[in-house]
Amino acid sequence: MLNSVKIGTLGFPPNINWYKSHKFTSMKKFIPLEEGDFYLSEEGYKVFTKQYHLKRGYCCESGCRHCPYGYDHKTNAQRDN
Repeated sequence: MLNSVKIGTLGFPPNINWYKSHKFTSMKKFIPLEEGDFYLSEEGYKVFTKQYHLKRGYCCESGCRHCPYGYDHKTNAQRDN
């Protein structure tokens, strides 16, 4: 239970210097959406196009419908280009 933990044992307050010096490799850069980057499916979901995936520059391995990187979510593999 969080309430029973002594103050300071969880690293509170957070060490701001750690955040400044640590490189967050999992953080993605923001890519603004433009016309042609997506369309809405019949169910109302945003479907990203090949144009958007190429602009983003990497495969997210989510099995996207228009993946230009050849990822197959059924086999969890990418085809070699």
